[in-house]
Amino acid sequence: AKEHDVSFSALAYHIRKGKTPAEALKYLLTCGRGYRKIKDHLGNSFPTYTKMTEYWGVNHTTFNKRCSSGWSLEEALTGNRNPKGKEV
Repeated sequence: AKEHDVSFSALAYHIRKGKTPAEALKYLLTCGRGYRKIKDHLGNSFPTYTKMTEYWGVNHTTFNKRCSSGWSLEEALTGNRNPKGKEV
């Protein structure tokens, strides 16, 4: 749980409900979004993507569009995009 940054209690809960440890971990890393922490490019943790975008002062819809367009996490959060082929 610690290695994958998921809640130990959430992992134990799913194991008690009949999942193997591997199944419980897979669930928490994919479907159980409420249990995992979202991290920005600096390593700051947030409970949701919405909280992360609020912290960075970017509209959540804008953030999603940027990510869908291939922007990195840092670019999507900061709005600083380095066009391909151009050095900073």
